[in-house]
Amino acid sequence: MGVIASIDSAYVTAEPGAETSCAIRVRNTGMVVDQVLLDVLGDASPWASVEPAQLNMLPGSDAQARVTFRPPRSSAVAAGTMPFAVRAMSSEDPAGSTIEEGTVEVTKFSDLRAVLAPVTARGRRAARYRLIVSNEGNASSQLTASVSDPDQLLEFRVKPTNIVAQPGTATYVRLRTAPKRRFMKGPDRPLPFQTLLQSDDSGPVTTNGVMIHEQMLPSWLLPAIATAAVVAAAVAVLWFTVLKPEVHTMATQAVNAATQQLTNSAAKANTAAQQASVAADQASRAAQQASGSSAGTTSHTTPGGTSSPAAKKPGGGSTATGPAPVTSMLQSTVTPSGNFSTVTFTVPANKVLNVSDIVLENPLGDTGVLQVRAGGKSLFVFGLANFRSIEYPFVQPLVFTHAAPLVLAVECQNPGTTACVDELSFSGTLQSVSR
Repeated sequence: MGVIASIDSAYVTAEPGAETSCAIRVRNTGMVVDQVLLDVLGDASPWASVEPAQLNMLPGSDAQARVTFRPPRSSAVAAGTMPFAVRAMSSEDPAGSTIEEGTVEVTKFSDLRAVLAPVTARGRRAARYRLIVSNEGNASSQLTASVSDPDQLLEFRVKPTNIVAQPGTATYVRLRTAPKRRFMKGPDRPLPFQTLLQSDDSGPVTTNGVMIHEQMLPSWLLPAIATAAVVAAAVAVLWFTVLKPEVHTMATQAVNAATQQLTNSAAKANTAAQQASVAADQASRAAQQASGSSAGTTSHTTPGGTSSPAAKKPGGGSTATGPAPVTSMLQSTVTPSGNFSTVTFTVPANKVLNVSDIVLENPLGDTGVLQVRAGGKSLFVFGLANFRSIEYPFVQPLVFTHAAPLVLAVECQNPGTTACVDELSFSGTLQSVSR
């Protein structure tokens, strides 16, 4: 009792996303009716099947089944050869079962993708980006990264320029753009550019980006200078119209009062000297009458003095400050766990963050939930499966504080253990708060 089997082609070539098959012949060598079960063993078993999977065979009879291979078009199945085996198991005589082996070759395919994050960045001297390169093919690929702009107004720095992208992975390339010429004042200038990924085994992959070139002078500087000039003019007018005349009047009154006091003292001293002179004359005549001798003479002096007051003139100044521009990015890399993972942009205790523009990036097409929060309060909720890149400009800026900072929260719901890679880029101003 037992069965024997043979595969008509022991070497099979399978294309990802397509279907191929081979035949297996089974013979019942036993003396009774037997039921033979067929299945595929080995690494190819998840995407291989046998039809029919069960054969009811008379003694000494032959039957045939087909082994079908359907490798998925994804990075989960690597290109190359792998062994497989077909088992023919007898129900009547399990010890008489047999296994036939073969080899299947999965052909190579390329699927390269690139995402630039952010697509638009602002800067006076330079701007920074990340180029996310994803290899969705089933074989590694050697890539060369380069950047160019049609007007040749930008300089670029790419690191690294040579990339080895493994299947099913994402590689980050840092990109810095800098304008060749700068300008002191004027409207913002958009400068477009394009990134290029080239390899020997696939076509080129391009992405487009824009740098918003800003003026060198901060936008708050001229209003601050104008405010300082207005304050200085107001102080000067106040000094010459109110403070200076009042100070002059007070000084004049003090000098007049001191002069009047000195005049009164001098008059009193002069009167006392005259009285003393009369008394001396009377005493002299009395002595001449008594002694018949002549009397001497007397003399006196009259004291005097002057004084001069001094006055001080007050002075002062003022300063003014304004908002400072800020551009930043929050990146979240989180594995599926059923919980939210958060990334926070901390606002200093004495400042307020005003956000005028937000860009959300989901470059790898993750699934899950993304929230934009102000501290513990959720402002926006997005489904990751619904977008790849979204930009929100605000007419009325969003306001964040030290107690309620800007928070990026992500709940990853990718299948398996594939991490979610998502980003939030924003532009706005930091402004001091008076106490």
